Amino acid sequence: MINALRGPLATLMLLLCSAAFAQVFDLRIDAGALDSALIELATQTDVQLIVDVGLLANHDVLALSGRYSLSQALTELLSGTDLMFEIADHTVRIGPGPEPLAAIGTVEIVAGVLDGVGASSDILATEQLVNYAAPGASLGGFGATRLRDIPRAVSVMTQQRMRDQHIVDVADALDRLPGLSLDERTLDRTIAHGRAFPLEDIQLDGGGLLHSFDNLLEGDLSAYDRVELLRGSDGVGIGYAGPGGLLNLVRKRPLDSPQLGIQAGMGSWSFRDVTIDVTGPLTRSRRLRGRSVLSMTSKDYFYATSDLSRQSLYLVAEADVAQGVLARSGVQWLRQRATPWPDEGFGGQELDQAELSRAQSLTLPWQFDDRNSRTLFAALDAHLLDVWFIELRADQVVTDTDELSASLVGYLDGESGDGLEFAYPMQIIGDRRQNLVRIQVKRLFELWGLEHALVLSSGRSREQLEDVVYADNGEYSEPFNLFEFQPSEIPRPSVDQLVDRYTSTLNRENVTLALSLKLWPRFELTSAWRWNKISSARGLGQQSFERDEDHHDALSYVALNAELTQKWSAFASTADVYSSNMGMHTESGNIPKPSTGRSFDVGLKFAALDDRAQAMLSWYRVELNHPHRYIGSSQDDPSCCYDSGADYRILSQGLDFEFAGRLGSRWRIATNYQFNRNWFAGADVYEHGATANKSVPKHLFKSWLNWSSRRWPLELGVGLHAQSRSNQFHIFQMSAEGQLIRTAMSQPGYARVDGRLHWAVSRGWSVSMNVENILDRHYFVAREFDFGSNLYGEPRRYRVSVRARW
Repeated sequence: MINALRGPLATLMLLLCSAAFAQVFDLRIDAGALDSALIELATQTDVQLIVDVGLLANHDVLALSGRYSLSQALTELLSGTDLMFEIADHTVRIGPGPEPLAAIGTVEIVAGVLDGVGASSDILATEQLVNYAAPGASLGGFGATRLRDIPRAVSVMTQQRMRDQHIVDVADALDRLPGLSLDERTLDRTIAHGRAFPLEDIQLDGGGLLHSFDNLLEGDLSAYDRVELLRGSDGVGIGYAGPGGLLNLVRKRPLDSPQLGIQAGMGSWSFRDVTIDVTGPLTRSRRLRGRSVLSMTSKDYFYATSDLSRQSLYLVAEADVAQGVLARSGVQWLRQRATPWPDEGFGGQELDQAELSRAQSLTLPWQFDDRNSRTLFAALDAHLLDVWFIELRADQVVTDTDELSASLVGYLDGESGDGLEFAYPMQIIGDRRQNLVRIQVKRLFELWGLEHALVLSSGRSREQLEDVVYADNGEYSEPFNLFEFQPSEIPRPSVDQLVDRYTSTLNRENVTLALSLKLWPRFELTSAWRWNKISSARGLGQQSFERDEDHHDALSYVALNAELTQKWSAFASTADVYSSNMGMHTESGNIPKPSTGRSFDVGLKFAALDDRAQAMLSWYRVELNHPHRYIGSSQDDPSCCYDSGADYRILSQGLDFEFAGRLGSRWRIATNYQFNRNWFAGADVYEHGATANKSVPKHLFKSWLNWSSRRWPLELGVGLHAQSRSNQFHIFQMSAEGQLIRTAMSQPGYARVDGRLHWAVSRGWSVSMNVENILDRHYFVAREFDFGSNLYGEPRRYRVSVRARW
């Protein structure tokens, strides 16, 4: 609650006719000055407004048109300002909130401040925003910062965008985030590339980095408020900086007023999902709050036999421990059972020869992939004496897996359909335990009449893994004809022989020290130094391998951010790339050199209408030295054999462009484009200048546009996903006569058009229909020379969802 409002108060008295905080209103507010817009809002909603008019000066707003609750309307009108609101007893009070978000050197969070119906302690929360532009991001070591003030290419997927595009799981989000291309996407495997490198750095709530996250990528998004993406390596906070970028999944926090949301959907291929979200205060003082999100999903796939069943539960409690101190803890459960695409799928040449249907698959009904995970988490945020900011994150992730599959071997005769067989069945029972702790302490100080910041962060993580492998007696072999393939005719193998027991332990420790200096009011220079230590121990059966250890320290980050005008800023930054090759060995038994390099960004950012419309243009370059190469296998050591040549590099450079926000009162837009060129360099490469990652397109464009009717409670949305043809690569196969056959292949370019129709039925109720691939285009989501990487994109797909909110 706001304790005091400074200055003369201009009170606007308008009697309340109904419980405004629970209603949804048809609002028509013209663009203009904030004070005029608030007066019009009070008139149309019949509420009493109390505000110091001096606080409203020099703020303009976009037009607001459509169906909004009072809380949503106020959130929209006040977004981008330093004002907060409270609704109580049919009265709206508006006053100064925490200091505006700024760069790493300024305020991160004000704990324990909750004002307004449905308010969250997360000052960057997006669930109340009716916009695709987020107020800021909190990934890596930046803390809660305005996007404009982060001198990197950072994108945020808001709740509104998730709802509009019916994005229900993390893999869906990856497919729609700027600059990411999916190399593979099946039930149990999603591989995304950013700037031509694999996206391997993932964190939860800005905490420590996850080591294993396959289960997370296929999990649903019901527990998350937003998805944040940093393109290029993170050089500030978490101590492990892969070149593909950093993904941060930010959990929903409890709200300070009771709220119930229900969503139910159905669609193509027996898709069904239900989500129930309950939140509110647990005490009369609202100092203790809670939230529970239950989600259940089941679906088949457009290719035969595969299916998925998934259930998740999220519980969290939050408490105002003391003035400026906020504590939070909770648990997440996820259970997933799938009949997945096999370990190997169709080869690219086979698809061309046989002209297979998109519904054709090699999934067997007895295959399964069961995953159960439990995540315990705790967080503490403290804002002390206006100059100290402390952030603590702790997570424990336990994942149990059980999967049964068989391998596809042989070469297809495209005319007869013969040549393939299932062999080498295996059941793998796995157990993974990850413990992650991260603490960050920031101290603000004044020098030369300007405010600066010193940030110290440290993290420690430990992963313990055990895989037990069972197989048959080596005699299982089931040949089949592809054109007459009947999955039920392939017998289930007996996998009762213990083959291997693989164990590993991986430890990471890091310390980062960052200094942010205001050179003068409009220029800020940030630099960071980082120290890493990584160690591992492994075992295979009764054999134990020696403990490996790797150290690394570097000037990990230097950035300059310049505020050119009130709307424009320019930035330049360089970040250290570091990826340990721990767990791999050369033929001589040594660990390959760590993969190191630099990531560079130079660009412009634009923000208008109090950050409700944002744009970014960035030139980037990534240099990766000593990337590991697989050169052979060893029966005695599964981590052998790899090489990291001294003169062997991968370079990637290009342009990123993104615009997100509102255009007028009726349009929401999110559009982005990436140009990328990547290549090998150095004396130890097979072909100097050859494309390094041939599955990444040179041109990638994604856009979504949503229009709201002024007359009817109707919204229409349309999206476009387009990418150019990927680079050509070659397949080498041995013919029956023993001759080497070279065949050229590439992934053709494609454009996919999606759409949405939304109708607000009544107060709190709405129905939407989303159609993906409206034109039913045939395309590949991935195209490679080997098995398992040639995957069709989905045909035309329908999903209908009903949402209710009280």
